[in-house]
Amino acid sequence: MHYSQPIMARGDRRVADVIYDAYKLGNDREAWEQALERHDIDDEVFFRARDDSKQLPWGFIENSITSEHRESMWKGAQKRAFGSVSISGDD
Repeated sequence: MHYSQPIMARGDRRVADVIYDAYKLGNDREAWEQALERHDIDDEVFFRARDDSKQLPWGFIENSITSEHRESMWKGAQKRAFGSVSISGDD
């Protein structure tokens, strides 16, 4: 996984300038760290486990996928990726 993936996936409009700066700085991990620091954004918010009780940034978009189905798919993906290890702390 590239260092930028969780930043772009979980970022909001504040990361637009970060993305541009990281690109100009070389688009490697060091460039992304420098760009985040320039814009006073802590990368910890992008890499910590997601709080399941909070709505996803795109959760307001209405489509045919229910939140229950999305949650079921997420838990199934966690089990396939991590086996019996829980990354959310819920065992």
